[in-house]
Amino acid sequence: MSRTYAHWVLKHRVLVTAITLLMIAAMASGLPRLRFSIDYEYFFGPDNPELQAYEKIKEAYTDTDNLVFIVTPTQGSDVFTQDVLLVVEKLTEQAWTLPYANRVDSITNFQHSYAGLDSDELIVEPLVDNAQRLDVATIQRVRQVALSEPSLLNFIQASDGSATSVFATFNLPNQSPQEIAELIGAAKVIINDLQQAHPEVTIRPIGLTMLSYTYGQASRQDIKQLTPLMFFFVLILVAVFTRSAWGTFLSMIIIIVTNIAAFGVFGWLNIPITTVTAVAPSIIMAIVIAHCVHFIETFMQQWQGQGQGQANKLSALTTSIEMNTMPIFITSLTTLIGFLSMNFNDVPPYRDLGNLVGIAVVIAFTLSLSLLPIFLSILPTRQRSIRQHQTWFGKFGLSVIQRRVPVMMISLLMVIGAIGLIPSNTLNEKFVEQFDERFEFRRDSDFFTDHISGIYSIEYSITAPGDTELKAVSPEALLQVDHFVQWLRDQPETRHVYSITDTFKRLNKNMHGDNSKWYKLPHDPQLAAQYLLLYEMSLPFGLDVNNQLTLNKDATRVQVRFDDLPSSELLLMEKKIAQWWKQQAPNYDVTGASTTMMFTHIVKRAVDSMVVGTLIAFGLISIVMVISLRSIKLGIISLLPNVIPIVLSLGAWALIDGEIGMSFAVVIVLTLGIIVDDTVHFLSKYQFARKRLHLNPTAALQQTFSTVGIALCITSAALVSGFFVLSLSGFARNSDMGLMAAITVGIALLVDLLLLPALLFTIDKTTHTSTLTTQTSTGTTSTNITGEIA
Repeated sequence: MSRTYAHWVLKHRVLVTAITLLMIAAMASGLPRLRFSIDYEYFFGPDNPELQAYEKIKEAYTDTDNLVFIVTPTQGSDVFTQDVLLVVEKLTEQAWTLPYANRVDSITNFQHSYAGLDSDELIVEPLVDNAQRLDVATIQRVRQVALSEPSLLNFIQASDGSATSVFATFNLPNQSPQEIAELIGAAKVIINDLQQAHPEVTIRPIGLTMLSYTYGQASRQDIKQLTPLMFFFVLILVAVFTRSAWGTFLSMIIIIVTNIAAFGVFGWLNIPITTVTAVAPSIIMAIVIAHCVHFIETFMQQWQGQGQGQANKLSALTTSIEMNTMPIFITSLTTLIGFLSMNFNDVPPYRDLGNLVGIAVVIAFTLSLSLLPIFLSILPTRQRSIRQHQTWFGKFGLSVIQRRVPVMMISLLMVIGAIGLIPSNTLNEKFVEQFDERFEFRRDSDFFTDHISGIYSIEYSITAPGDTELKAVSPEALLQVDHFVQWLRDQPETRHVYSITDTFKRLNKNMHGDNSKWYKLPHDPQLAAQYLLLYEMSLPFGLDVNNQLTLNKDATRVQVRFDDLPSSELLLMEKKIAQWWKQQAPNYDVTGASTTMMFTHIVKRAVDSMVVGTLIAFGLISIVMVISLRSIKLGIISLLPNVIPIVLSLGAWALIDGEIGMSFAVVIVLTLGIIVDDTVHFLSKYQFARKRLHLNPTAALQQTFSTVGIALCITSAALVSGFFVLSLSGFARNSDMGLMAAITVGIALLVDLLLLPALLFTIDKTTHTSTLTTQTSTGTTSTNITGEIA
C-alpha cells in the first residue's frame, strides 16, 4: 500500500502540490484573525473554583488589579525627607490620572485620624498635605505615624524607613494587551518625568498589571531572540550531519509552512495566543525535523552508490516513502494522542497548546509524505558518497549486543535510583520567580519583598451569621475578625495583615481623646456604626472603605501577606487558616482567594491532570504500537524506551533543581512524542529487516543501526542543542521546558541505542548459534560464531 501511494504521489506531483498548497493557503488565511492575550486570568477556566472565589471578592470590594510604585532615595536610606515626600505626593496625585485608575493609596494621602480639641470631635486628613511646606517637626510626626500605623507598616511603608510605595488599583474592562500597554506606557511616562525632575529618588513599578505586561514582554523576547536562534542551531546541525543543503532547506520550509498553517487554523478558531502557546513553534519544529531527517536520511542511503539518473532518484524516493510511511504515521498518531491528552489539563492555555500542536502534527504528517518527496524529486539534490558511519553503526550495534547484560543491569540500577529521587521534586509556582533577574519586574519585586512587604498574599471575605444590618461592623463580628487577625500576626510566615479592625481601634482611641488605653474595639454596636459613619463622611472621593467593607456592610475583607513561601507551604497555610475558622467560628462564611492561591492551586491541578493524561496517552500509544507493528512482543518492548527516559530525567531534575511548575505539563507530552518517534523508527526498521529481509536478530539489529542510527543521532543532537538554547530564556516556563526536554531527549537517544537493542536481542534470539552479518552498501561480510553471543 505504501509503495502504491509512493508511485501515485510521484506520478501526480503537480496535482498533489496544487491541492496541498491550496489547503495551506486556506488555513494560513486565518493568520490576520490571531490575537494575543496576556491576561493572567486566562490561565484559569470559568469553572475554576479559585477564580470564582477571586471574582466574587473583586465584585464585592475594590478591584485588586494594581500597579505598585516603589519609591526610594538614591542617596541615603530615609524616605522621610522633604524631597522624597514631595515626590511621593506628586506621584500619588499623578497616579490618579492613569487610565482605568479607581484608587490610589500612599503615606501622603493616608487618611490619618486624630482627636480634635473637643472630646467628640474627629479630624481626618491626609498624613502629608503640601510636602513643600513641611518642617522638621511635621516630618518627624509623619515618620512616627507611618512607622506605627498597622495599615501602613510592612504594607506600604518599609519598617526601617528606607522605602515606601504608592498603590494604584485599576478596573481594566477586558484585561486586553492594548489596555495594559496603554496603562504601563502612561505609568512609565510619569516615572520618567518624575525621575528626571527629581534625580534624588528612584521609582520602581511592580504589581499584577506589571505582571501581565511582563508576560507579554517575556514571550516577545523569546519569539524574537531564542526561537530563531534555536531554529538556526537545529538547521545547521541537520545540514552538517546530513550533508544535504536542499534537504535542510526543505526541512526549514516544511517547518515554516506547518507553523503558518497551524496558527492560521487557530486564527479561524478565534483562540488567543498566550505565553504558553507562544512556545508552539519550537515544539512544532521538533516534530517536523524528526520526520524530515528520517525521510531524507533514508532517501540518501537508498540513492547513494546508484546512478545520477532521475529514475534512480525516483526509485530511492519510492523506497523512502515505503519505509517511512508507517513509522511517520505511527509517530504522528502517537504524538497526536500525547498532545490531545493535554485536554485533561485544568489550565486553558495548555489545552490550547495541545490542540495547536495536534493540528500541526496532522499538517506535518501530510507535508512530510507529499511536498517533501515531491520537492526532493524536482530540486537538483546531489548524491551523497557512501558514508563510513553506516559500517561504524553496524559495528556499534554488534558491540551493544555483546554487552547487553551489563547494559540492562546498569539501566535497571539507574531506573531504581531515579524512582527513589522523583518524590524529592516539589511543586512550586511563584509568578514572580517565573522571570529571572534579567527582568526589571523580577528585580523590583525582589526589592519590594526584601524591604517593604511580601508579594504573595491571600484575601479573605468574612461574612458573619445572621441577617442584621451592618452585621460586618457589629462588635461580635469585629471581635471575631480581630481574633483572626491577631492569630495571623502570630504566625511566623506572616508579613502583614490588613484589616478594618485596626481602623475601628484607632477611631475608638480618637474619640477618647487619643488615649492609648482606648485603642481597642468598641463594644456598643450603635457606637461602632456612628464611628464608621463619621469616618466615611470625612473621607475624600476614591478613598472610601470599600476596599475593606462591602457597600452594605455585610462582609469585611482581610488581606494577609506572607514571606517568600513555596507553593507547598502556601497550601499548608491555607489549610491551617481554614482549620482555624472551622474550630473557632464554624458559622461564619469565609471565602479565601488571591492570584497567589490561584497560581498555587493551578500548578497542582496541572501536574495531577498531566499524570492522568500521560497515563491515558501511554495506554493508547501502547495499543497503537501493538496494532501498527502487529506484534504484542514489540509493543510491550516499546513501553520501556518510552517510559525510562522520562523516569530518568525526572530523577535527574530532582538533583538539578527539584522544583516542578506548570511547564512540566508540556515537557512530558512534548518529549513523549519525540521519544516515541525514535522508538518507532528503530522498531519499524528492525521489523523490516526481520520480516522483509529475513535476517536473524543479530543481523537485523546491525542493519537497523546502519539504517536508522545516524538519523536518530542527527535528530537528537539537533533537538538537544535547540532545546538547550531555549533553556537560556529568562522566562522560567520556557527555560525549564528547554532544559528538561534537552535532558530527556539526550537520555532517550542513549536508551534507544543501548537498552532497546539489548532488550530486542534478548527477547528475539531463537538459537544459540547466530550468524553475525555486517551489512554495508558495498557488500556483506559474514562471520559465524558458535554459541551464544556473550
